[in-house]
Amino acid sequence: MKIIKNCNLIKMIGIKKIFLFLLIFTFQETFAQDLSKKEKKSIARIESYLSKEFPANEPGAIILIAKKGVIIYKKPFGLSNLETKEILDLKDVLPIASMTKQFTAVSILKLAEENKLSLTDSIQKYIPEFPSKKYKITIENLLAQTSGIREYFDVDESDYHILTKEHHPLQIIEYFKDDPLEFEPNTQFQYSNSNYFLLGFIIERVSGKPYGEFLEKIIFSPLNMLQSSYWYDINKSITKQPIGYQYVNGNFKPSIAVDGSIWYSCGGITSTVEDLYNWNTSIFHDILLNSNELLKNSTILKNGQSTGYSFGFFIKDLQGSTTFQHGGNLYGFSSSGLYLPKDDIYVAILSNRGFKPTEDIANYLGSEILGKPIKPSIGVFIDNIQLEKYAGTYQLSSDKNRLMKILIVADRLVLSFPEQKGAEVDILPMGNHKFESKKVNAALEFFMDDGGNIKSLIVDQKGKTEWIKIPE
Repeated sequence: MKIIKNCNLIKMIGIKKIFLFLLIFTFQETFAQDLSKKEKKSIARIESYLSKEFPANEPGAIILIAKKGVIIYKKPFGLSNLETKEILDLKDVLPIASMTKQFTAVSILKLAEENKLSLTDSIQKYIPEFPSKKYKITIENLLAQTSGIREYFDVDESDYHILTKEHHPLQIIEYFKDDPLEFEPNTQFQYSNSNYFLLGFIIERVSGKPYGEFLEKIIFSPLNMLQSSYWYDINKSITKQPIGYQYVNGNFKPSIAVDGSIWYSCGGITSTVEDLYNWNTSIFHDILLNSNELLKNSTILKNGQSTGYSFGFFIKDLQGSTTFQHGGNLYGFSSSGLYLPKDDIYVAILSNRGFKPTEDIANYLGSEILGKPIKPSIGVFIDNIQLEKYAGTYQLSSDKNRLMKILIVADRLVLSFPEQKGAEVDILPMGNHKFESKKVNAALEFFMDDGGNIKSLIVDQKGKTEWIKIPE
């Protein structure tokens, strides 16, 4: 049993936490003979499910499951390169996409604990280039996704060349800094990558270090996250970088090679499942921060409603157990991290297939280990010709000013609301013109006219609403 020692981290966490440090960073793995009979059955079902979800001849995923400080399952599935037939490896480094936000949030909280900034500070204190708005916007508003700042990432295919070029943070901020707020801060929750992009630049301004350098010094190196970096760091011993794939018109197509500066502090970290396990353990055992309470508490809006989001985590429920989770999607890659604190269960998924429902998959895996398995999410395949019938603009029957668009992204449908850019939700087909999104707990059913064309859509989410398909 190998213990990895790091004097800097021991100094940082203090004598009282040395034992906990040694416990966490001693990578313990258990094997079949160490599992209970019930756990063995759960692992067998998980193995069977993942083998079908990620076939050996397709882009795949790397899975890690831990329980009570022990890694009980880790395995790669599928190929990292379809052309060369290279298989995915446990040590492969992949983008973690929007899971990056929890690293950015903790970095801000770390600076706050050191009294280098306050969560109540206005963003203009650190980014004067961002014009003042009608209302004060605080760092806390950015962390909680309640700022009202619009989504910056809205790129059409004709503009994909932009994604391949390196950008300075201020160049990206320039895209959205002059837009009016979409609502008064802390009156609504609206997920926007712009919030966490701004936080990354605040980290740079306060620390005097580039975002990636700050992460390396404060997080990656002390926590022994040897393969993690802000985008791919050629100076680290990366085994290989899997190719990301999208499923388009019945075929897997390599995604465009983007530059990490586009995603920056809202989605630009690359890592491994073992490094993510190190990370999750450190933040939920108060090793990196003096207190993780702000990460565990849902933000409360001015009207008293809970957003279900803390700082970089969605707070949800899985079979009666509280979960802290976040997933991510970017071109050709998807990810998810799920933690159940009461039972100390952690699931990490990194996939080189874009728009894979990794959050649904993580929920199923977590429920199996919890001993309360949910029905696994197995989507019904629909070809692009059929998907095109569903795509279009829909109008709320009770309010003609409310519009919803249904788009085709890769091999699935995505709901998009024009007034809420960045809040897109992918929906999975269940058969018979029925779809579902477990992410927002919604069921959808399309209805056709006598000519076989889609005429309307019923959305069931805490009550049913009817949407009428209108001409483009």
